[in-house]
Amino acid sequence: MKVINIKDLRMKNSSIEKENKLWEFDDYFEYCLIDDYESIFDKFKVESIKIDDYFVSILESGKNYLMIALLFPKTYNVHEIVDFLDNHSFGFNEKDENGYFIDNAASIETTLLFKGMPIVVSTIGNDKIYFSIDGLTEITDSYQHYHSIVNTADASKVDVQKEMEKNQSYEPFADWDDSITLGKQTTYLDDGRYIRADVWAEDGYTFITYSFSAKGIENYSGEQLTKYLKQNGMSQKLDKDNYDFFRFTDQDSNDRLSVTIVVGEADDW
Repeated sequence: MKVINIKDLRMKNSSIEKENKLWEFDDYFEYCLIDDYESIFDKFKVESIKIDDYFVSILESGKNYLMIALLFPKTYNVHEIVDFLDNHSFGFNEKDENGYFIDNAASIETTLLFKGMPIVVSTIGNDKIYFSIDGLTEITDSYQHYHSIVNTADASKVDVQKEMEKNQSYEPFADWDDSITLGKQTTYLDDGRYIRADVWAEDGYTFITYSFSAKGIENYSGEQLTKYLKQNGMSQKLDKDNYDFFRFTDQDSNDRLSVTIVVGEADDW
């Protein structure tokens, strides 16, 4: 089995291939880790394992087990799904001579056993983290499951690029009529969190506003946010007391955070 780094998976494929991975059903979204899995195997069953408020789908074909998909209830919207995928890695039964592990990890969030095999979820980072399965919860007898072949005729493809462009059109400082937009860029923090940078000018000063999802850090104080950002690649940008944090809700009712930094005179750009 192989640890699946969702961010790498999405970045390696073309935009068309990305679109084909997320499907919308009546009651949930399915993000496929293995394309067209329902047509690859002649005989199989799928077990849906609940983790927090989403599900991991494990395919069983003979003696083989594969992690094939993630299921998200409709309480998630597309922006939240993309943000979640960009910030997490998933592993299933990955082991070497030193034990079970998950690669490309910052910290492990969840571990549990399915038929004696560990499912592990972590935030994305640069470490290979080993863990013990001793004492882990075995959920085989109590998980929510289904045995079926997914009929994609009952689903519609999600236009991920179009949905994300809606988010890109949101301006956290759109009401500041005197500001001038100088540039935009999207990137990731070191832990994989998706972040948008807007460079703008007003009253002779130049600013950069970094905006990102507040999921998982919504209760951080200003001091905690500063520490988090410095630990994840922004230490040089926050080396002076020239920035402010702002909490806001975007057009899809997602909680977001931004930090605005004074970087110089407008004429410098």
